[in-house]
Amino acid sequence: MHVLHVSDLCHLDASFGTERYQHDLVVESGRHGVRGTLLWLAARAVASPPGAAVRVVPLTTPSLDRLRGEVDGLLAADPPTLLHFHSCGRAESVVAQLARQRRIPAVFTYHSPATLCPTGSLLRWGAVVCDGALRAWRCGACTRVEFLRAVPRALHWQRLRQWSAATASIEIGEPESLRQRGRAARAFLASCDRVLVHGAATRRVPLANGVRPEAVTVCPPGVSAAFADAAPARVAPAESEPFVVGYVGRLDRLKGLGVLVDAFMRTTWPAARLRIAGVTAAQRHGAGYAQRVMARARRDPRIGFGGE
Repeated sequence: MHVLHVSDLCHLDASFGTERYQHDLVVESGRHGVRGTLLWLAARAVASPPGAAVRVVPLTTPSLDRLRGEVDGLLAADPPTLLHFHSCGRAESVVAQLARQRRIPAVFTYHSPATLCPTGSLLRWGAVVCDGALRAWRCGACTRVEFLRAVPRALHWQRLRQWSAATASIEIGEPESLRQRGRAARAFLASCDRVLVHGAATRRVPLANGVRPEAVTVCPPGVSAAFADAAPARVAPAESEPFVVGYVGRLDRLKGLGVLVDAFMRTTWPAARLRIAGVTAAQRHGAGYAQRVMARARRDPRIGFGGE
């Protein structure tokens, strides 16, 4: 069996995230006799690394015609048993259509809200849970609100209006750009035989974008049965025994770090501890988010930081 994984994210040298997941999936599947290859739809020209099961297709403009030719040749020369998509876009739509023409089944794993949501949060206006349907004008307005959230409060209103006008030409906020993105996403999803979501709560997103209910499967992430069976039985700790909650991940609003810190600070149990270890990535939704959360958390001596 040969599975061709398709993604616009590369797993090379990654230690976490979807990129690392793709790497581990290819490696672990290989141990069970499933050959895996990653087709990396790169945003720039990158040489295929020696010895790695990665085929790089650079998406320099204009790219879709060349992509169509390269991928069609790849599918003809080494036909996969299955295509597994890890990202969604115009390029992925082209690949999925080529696979359908060759009757190669395709599945798509919906890893993250950012895959379809322009703001990456699935929160309309940053506060209301969204159905996830890509609608040009609504998504454009919501995106503009997210841009405005990044403006410091102390900024003068006149400068704020000027800055807002300057962002009017930002591509992601333009309805036509979002209209094209929505069409590409719906065409891609329609070409997939199965869409996998990690939780029942996100099942609504592919459904809102035209996927048939029977084509959506909830596939929760988990650990091996051996790991679960080996976990020691826990009893309620004594009042004096420390109970440690750990956070490992990106220090980002979308990961819920602020919610975790605020909830922990409301607890009154003196033996409770919170330990945070994470990576401070470029903040998409406002500079300094991690620093603000950390500053707030330092008011509680029970919260500690373990570095990156």
